[in-house]
Amino acid sequence: YMGSLIKRMEPAIDWKGKIELDELDSETRAFYEFHGVQLVANRFPASTTLIKRLADKLRKGIYDAGDFFTIMENEGTERFELYSKSSIKKESDVFLVDHALSFRFAQLRQSLLSSPELFKRLQTMLKYSSKVANLEGAPAPSQEPDSFEADFQDIENPLNLGLAPSLVTLSLYGNKIENVAFVELLLDSLPNLKALWLNNNPVSESHADYIREQIEQKHSHIELFNSEFLSCTGKWGFLYVSRDPKRVQPSPTAETARSLNLEGRNIFRLKAPEEVFAQFPSLRHLNLKEHKLDTLEQTNAFLAILKACPRLKSLEADLPLYEIIQELFKLGKLSNVTTSLKIVNGYRLDFGKTATQQDLEVEEIMKAVWKRANSYRLASSEQLDESAVWYVMDELGLAVSHSDVPNVIVAPFLFAPNNRIDEHVVAYSILWPIQDLPLNTHVTRDFLFGLDETHQRSARLTVWFDTPRHYFRDVWAKLSETLDARAANTASLISTVLTDQSKLPLPKNVYGLLNRPAEAPLRVVTDSELVLKHLNDSRFQFASKLDEADIIWWE
Repeated sequence: YMGSLIKRMEPAIDWKGKIELDELDSETRAFYEFHGVQLVANRFPASTTLIKRLADKLRKGIYDAGDFFTIMENEGTERFELYSKSSIKKESDVFLVDHALSFRFAQLRQSLLSSPELFKRLQTMLKYSSKVANLEGAPAPSQEPDSFEADFQDIENPLNLGLAPSLVTLSLYGNKIENVAFVELLLDSLPNLKALWLNNNPVSESHADYIREQIEQKHSHIELFNSEFLSCTGKWGFLYVSRDPKRVQPSPTAETARSLNLEGRNIFRLKAPEEVFAQFPSLRHLNLKEHKLDTLEQTNAFLAILKACPRLKSLEADLPLYEIIQELFKLGKLSNVTTSLKIVNGYRLDFGKTATQQDLEVEEIMKAVWKRANSYRLASSEQLDESAVWYVMDELGLAVSHSDVPNVIVAPFLFAPNNRIDEHVVAYSILWPIQDLPLNTHVTRDFLFGLDETHQRSARLTVWFDTPRHYFRDVWAKLSETLDARAANTASLISTVLTDQSKLPLPKNVYGLLNRPAEAPLRVVTDSELVLKHLNDSRFQFASKLDEADIIWWE
């Protein structure tokens, strides 16, 4: 970044306050004069105290965020979260966040393979990155008439809820249910129930196996318990766990479903899983990750599943299942099981490449890293980097959750110790509170800082979140009002220009463009080699000066 840009950028950015340079010592003033453009762009507080603190921490390499924050693993939401360990006032401090990994796009695979320590660290850091979380702050849709959700409500006796016998799905996640007799009576009262979640209840931790056995023996209509399949699971359970909540079209049936995601669902608990798969004649893609083959019976069940899917073309599986397929393929016996399967974990079987466990793990990290990676480009007065530098923040940085109403800002920051772009430049992220953080506050930032609905904010959020359909409808309705008003103003502006050009102080060449003869070519100034080479339409001609141009096209 060029320190000389600071004066030009200050008026264009809404930055509250103004730095009194006289209050800075010479070393900090030199730091600010070079790095200030980044602070302005990231809306860093205009506080000489905070700028001094940031400069001091950068120069001395002070990582003290661990004294103020703690990382917690939330198995319920399946993510790491950051909480304040003490009360922190708004804009009272700034903290350095290290980058666990920095890479150019083409170097990612080699970076992972060359450092086993980094590889294992990223596996832990990104363990939940494949999960799609609920969008916090999105208006909750009304519950379906056959579903009921009462998570984290401190419920001790679920019988007091007065649930309707017609209920199909019931989630009581994270409550205080201890008495297994309450659960048995609950099951007796819900003859249509198909899915039950009692995770993170004392009764589930102490009696999960017993409850599972009771369901299989007495309530075979239930197909899903604590997110896993039961021996009695059928096509309803397969379709339910593979459904897309955002799907606008009607959900597929067993006859039309082309893809099933059964990752970690314990399909080998089914009595005859191949009989259920046989009810999906259109199946093309199947995800069976997080399934192990511990017994010969399970191995035979896996092969029977493949036989029951005559159109299956693509499979995702962990190494035990993958090795069986590879061995059958090498021996020329895979056709005895399936003739349609062509791709396993992204590798074509007929290419002869065998994936190792490390290959599969590297692929998983390379898929997961993009949800949590950010980027920057180095710039100087002489040049701008042609490719971005990507980075993944350390454990603390990744633990900061998203919120549309954040309480901190986390921004990339390039620190140049010599106040110039040279080989000593170091990339950090910096974190500071924009709201008061009382003790045990959940720390959140905006993953899409600065982007609103004019930049498809709600659509972009689907990278990380299971965004409900009504959320799209609501934000689109608000955006439509803004766009309609803008369109009306634009139409009025054009009308004014065409009817009375003197009312608007438009540049002279705009009037000329509006009144030019239809056959006159448009004059183009560009720095694009692609445009220069291929723009040969007679309606355009190239100009050499900006003030002669009707169209300016910059790369």
